[in-house]
Amino acid sequence: MYYDGTDWVSLGVGTAGQFLATNGTATAPEWTDVTAPVGNVSVAVPPEFPNFTLTADGSDNRGTMVSDHDATNNRNYYEWTTRRSGMQDYDLVVQWPIPEDFVSWQATPFSFDYVTNTATVTDNQIDLVSILDTAGTAVALAGDTTDLAATAWTAAAVTGLEAGGTYTAGEFITLTFKMQATEADFSRLGALQFNYVAN
Repeated sequence: MYYDGTDWVSLGVGTAGQFLATNGTATAPEWTDVTAPVGNVSVAVPPEFPNFTLTADGSDNRGTMVSDHDATNNRNYYEWTTRRSGMQDYDLVVQWPIPEDFVSWQATPFSFDYVTNTATVTDNQIDLVSILDTAGTAVALAGDTTDLAATAWTAAAVTGLEAGGTYTAGEFITLTFKMQATEADFSRLGALQFNYVAN
């Protein structure tokens, strides 16, 4: 029961998990559902990635892919090199499971670290070819996605996931990177970072 300023009023029974909210002096108390707290979560995934594979796209795929560690910058990475004078490439495909506490993506939902031997894209570069949502539909990406070359470790910020798509907890999104290099050059892919809102 509560006093509404004039009379005593009987308050009905709430349901399991609810709490009694007093709502200040202006309104009557009421039973309210508990809302889980929401917060930003960032998940870093350094190489070697779980759930990854390497695949050739059918042409100009001569070279070597290795995983290694940059002790100077304390980073694990994948490296693509070739002995061919023309640009050669190989795809690295990663599947990442949507977490059980996923609510939505943050404003910048994804980033990845990369470095190349030169800053010239005709020597070496990395492209984020695509991200497929958990329904297998390609996401319209924006930001740093193609023609990436830098001689120091750089974080590429990618948007687009937050604008739409299907993201079912426990199912996988699929990311495809194309690593490219000519003779005596290299492209390196470092850690991935996923930024989402959790409940």
